[in-house]
Amino acid sequence: MKIAVIGCGYVGLVTGACLANDGHHVVCIDNQKEKIDILLNNKIPIYEPGLEDIISNNLKSGKLSFELNINNAVSNADVIFIAVGTPTDEETGNADLSQIYNCARELAGELKENALVIVKSTVPVGTCDEIENIIKENNKH
Repeated sequence: MKIAVIGCGYVGLVTGACLANDGHHVVCIDNQKEKIDILLNNKIPIYEPGLEDIISNNLKSGKLSFELNINNAVSNADVIFIAVGTPTDEETGNADLSQIYNCARELAGELKENALVIVKSTVPVGTCDEIENIIKENNKH
């Protein structure tokens, strides 16, 4: 299966690496060039036991790759995981959903028909309905 994971933080990176290790073709996408460069040089910015070997082995086998460009990765994916940050506003306690909504808008135009979008980010109740509406409004299919 071809999988795209948007967001190379702890959740996205571990998810993508483990899915590649299970035999899927995975592209992990992040909008921070420095993070992608670090990962392509097999330097892992987080600690998770065994993760460095999993990433290294799957980069070598071609099952795992890292990209800045969401368009190419999403247009070929059967499944897309959204794993972007939803930081909490210190004053209100509300989640900042701007990254996840921007991600939904950006990927919507590139989704192939019948692609599955899975939200791994921590979001409040009702957010997935909003994401679904954003994707429907911006999707070609």
